[in-house]
Amino acid sequence: MNIQEFSKQFEKKYPRQLAEGWDNTGILIDSDELFTKMLVCIDITEEVIDEAIAKNCKGILSYHPTLFKAFKKVIP
Repeated sequence: MNIQEFSKQFEKKYPRQLAEGWDNTGILIDSDELFTKMLVCIDITEEVIDEAIAKNCKGILSYHPTLFKAFKKVIP
């Protein structure tokens, strides 16, 4: 399954209409990569990312998004 397919299935059970207007819902980083494992967490931290990598997860589903407020630029 890819992230778009997962999102469609997820939104059948948890429709976006249930979110508050200020909620940042949906796919924040898109990919066509197929996955079978996803890590679920409250906040995305470095430790969570390390755990996802160690467990070979291809996606992270978090309650609090990493990109919540608007920002002007991302500096690598």
